[in-house]
Amino acid sequence: MEDWNGTSVPGHEVFTSPMATTTQDMRRARCKGTIIREASQTTVPYGAFGHERRKPRAKMPIPSHIEAGRIIKSVLASAQKPYSVNQRMDSVRSTLEDWMSSEIRRDELDGPEFFDVYYHDADETGPYTEASKSSEGLIRILDELKAKLSVHYPDCAPLRQQFGKIDTAIKIIRSHIAKRQDP
Repeated sequence: MEDWNGTSVPGHEVFTSPMATTTQDMRRARCKGTIIREASQTTVPYGAFGHERRKPRAKMPIPSHIEAGRIIKSVLASAQKPYSVNQRMDSVRSTLEDWMSSEIRRDELDGPEFFDVYYHDADETGPYTEASKSSEGLIRILDELKAKLSVHYPDCAPLRQQFGKIDTAIKIIRSHIAKRQDP
């Protein structure tokens, strides 16, 4: 038997069933493994195959990640917020750690240093710890976190999703303040 030197199918066409008549049917019929993730103007794919997500197409410097981590750890350690804020901030923390992981080289931060950025204990002293001693201070540092992220990352869906979580945390804290002030 001879080796085949021809072209069986030009390009990488995807078979679509003749029963797939609408645009939505054709989109659903596509095998997920044939979808090639590409960067857009504002986002890039990252993550392991099959668990691909998108992040802003930018790199936040390590010192800014460290500062964002200090803000988040101070908010999480604060006794001046309802517990439901933790769920939102844990999610933001996890996402930012993932973004940092895809933005830095292995030799820039190793092992414990890497995990200390967003995890482990909050600083016992410092401006964020002081601010986290009041509900108003928590709102201020969460707004500061949003400002820091918007400086380093372009406006895009993944960033807006994180802003939504931070905004929800702020609304929860404001609601908590209002409940305490009601007689």
